[in-house]
Amino acid sequence: EFWRAYLEEFPAFTTHEQLGKVLTVEKTPEYLLMSAQQIKRLYRLLPSVKLVVSLRDPVDRLYSWFHFKCNPAPKKPRLIRLMLGGPDKGRVVACHDDAAITALPHPNVASPCTPEAFAKLVLTANGTVVAPADAGVGHAIKRGLYADQLRAWFSVFPKSQFFVLFASTLFENPAVELRRLETFLRIPHYPYAKVLRQTHRGTKALADVGSKADLPAVAPMDPDTARILQAFYAASNADVKMQIGVATLVGFRT
Repeated sequence: EFWRAYLEEFPAFTTHEQLGKVLTVEKTPEYLLMSAQQIKRLYRLLPSVKLVVSLRDPVDRLYSWFHFKCNPAPKKPRLIRLMLGGPDKGRVVACHDDAAITALPHPNVASPCTPEAFAKLVLTANGTVVAPADAGVGHAIKRGLYADQLRAWFSVFPKSQFFVLFASTLFENPAVELRRLETFLRIPHYPYAKVLRQTHRGTKALADVGSKADLPAVAPMDPDTARILQAFYAASNADVKMQIGVATLVGFRT
């Protein structure tokens, strides 16, 4: 029943010609955390699938998670618009927004949403980072250890099927990362200059798509907390650079 309902969210095709005109995309932040068994199952089902991984500095990601959970605003359904290339270039179609799930506050995340509250949440009384775990705050911390997550995927899928997208560039100027992605997917480049807008923070965003830059600014993280977290993630980040073959992780703290 679950799979039937899930498949109904995707367009139905009756001919190979129709299938060849549409790029079907599915996304969730949970994929990178799949178990080895789940990754192997996906490979059996879709061995040639192209996989896009979005990486954000783990310290910034953790602070963003804190504020997301600390300020749970009701999420309204949002229409995602997909700009197609090829024979349908320029046509905009509507897609679903994966049920517009409302974010519930974490039981250990309570107001006020201050830098001090964040430090108390992610650091122990001894000033060390809370141990990574499969639940609670430890799970949020574990999610920033990208090296182990990528290694699990690279052990099953060829690296050539992965595209690593850096979130900081996507936030500041999405057209740059989207052009790289289009090249990877071998689809025509869309003229994003026509649909870009300036945010109040001076960054670029797509005209009809919400951006993190549209959100209210939050108080900066305490520098000491940031340094402790940065040191905690340093080894994993260095491992990520080796795995994906880059000298710099764009937008990551150094």
